[in-house]
Amino acid sequence: MTNDAGGFDGAAVVVDVLARRVRQVAHGQTLAIAEFAESGVIRWEVRRGADGVARSWYWGARSWQALSRNGSLSGAALRGAASLGDDGLAICTAPGNSIAMRALRAAGLAPADDAPADADRSLVADVKLREVLTDVLRHDPLTLWYDLLIQHRLGRYLENATISLFPPGAQSGDRNEFTVRCERTDGTGTLFAVVARDQMLAYRLVSKQSAAIPPGTYQVTAELVRPGKVRFTGLPERLRDDPRDWDEIAGTVPDRLQRAQPAHLIIAIESSGAVADVRERVGRAEQLVRCVAGQPDSRVRFSLFCYGPHAVHRTDPEVPVTCLAWGDGGTPVLDKLRLLADQEPAPLGYPPAAQIECLLAEVIARLGAPSGGEDRPVLVTIGARPAFPDRVNPARVVPCREHNWQGEVLRLQRYPGIAFGAIRDRGAGDGYHDTGGSDHVWLHLGDTAFAWLDAVDVRGFAASLGLLPPPAPPMPLPLVPTGGM
Repeated sequence: MTNDAGGFDGAAVVVDVLARRVRQVAHGQTLAIAEFAESGVIRWEVRRGADGVARSWYWGARSWQALSRNGSLSGAALRGAASLGDDGLAICTAPGNSIAMRALRAAGLAPADDAPADADRSLVADVKLREVLTDVLRHDPLTLWYDLLIQHRLGRYLENATISLFPPGAQSGDRNEFTVRCERTDGTGTLFAVVARDQMLAYRLVSKQSAAIPPGTYQVTAELVRPGKVRFTGLPERLRDDPRDWDEIAGTVPDRLQRAQPAHLIIAIESSGAVADVRERVGRAEQLVRCVAGQPDSRVRFSLFCYGPHAVHRTDPEVPVTCLAWGDGGTPVLDKLRLLADQEPAPLGYPPAAQIECLLAEVIARLGAPSGGEDRPVLVTIGARPAFPDRVNPARVVPCREHNWQGEVLRLQRYPGIAFGAIRDRGAGDGYHDTGGSDHVWLHLGDTAFAWLDAVDVRGFAASLGLLPPPAPPMPLPLVPTGGM
């Protein structure tokens, strides 16, 4: 495009030339612009930062009087004020002002009246350069990739990663949709940090916005408002500029998640007594298994036992300790529990005690000798009656002829990391008062966690036994919605 120094170019010419010249500015380069305005010469500079954003600066007008010598415009003073170098651009924005036009010629920046002007060197147009330049910079295409900083879960580790938002060449108004997962934060909110990426995979922070977003998975739309500014919609809270330093934010980004240690949950249910009582015990066991097995990356295997009465009198039933599952996954054990709930309970038998001591002996036999290589055992006993004593006690409860519950408890305590949880029928005793000594077994069975059958916080009970992973640390960055978070 050309212009005649004595004529007027339209605003469209200025916009086109400025847009092209700004696109040519690389990182570290400067486009110098001298505006010959009504009041004098205004110097502008456009520079492109490491983030790929072109920004403008200006210096106040040098008046025509200050650029005159002996009453005439000084070409040397004008060229010094313009400071265009070899690649600068002069724009006369006051073509109706004779002084401005004379100054353009005196500076050697306008051709003779009969020669075409070089649009890459000088332009004449009645425009407001501040407004035109602001609009050009707003619509300047991206020169770098724009990405969103996120985290990606790899097992228990958290890897810093990015989601691509806009490629080089993207312009104001372009949009991109993506899905992210927001997790619990420390109160400062989830941070949406946009970074610019070059071909060498070097990143520069472009913008930081945050909001207190409830945990959940969201379909988000990113809109490029202008270079250096991205608007995010689709979130339940409005993002606002985050004033924190990046180093402060980076210090809160976790690099791993704590996981529950491998465990072997052994559930023992007293299967004798009233139908409602037994079914409630089975129901609590089912809730516990579902809670533990339903955790992401659960590392717990399950075993299931039933125990009941000893035959003390000739007419008493003998219901042996039964192993229904050993070292299984959660689903097979839940199937066994459903079958158990549909069966008729075993007879109550001898009322004062149940064969807990035989149960403990059977668990030890199944576990084998203690070693550091096995999963940590967690024994949860759900029932009502105490164990049989090893001798006739003051309450005249007859002893078990084969096992001593105190000795079996001591043997179990030798297993590294073992935990004991108990869920007991209310009204069956409290495990603390002396009822002949055998009731003390519940103190040991509930050594790590104890609850009454009709008031169990299943999740809290499981957490006390170390069967649930610790709470995830605050997540200041969004996560990709895969990986079971």
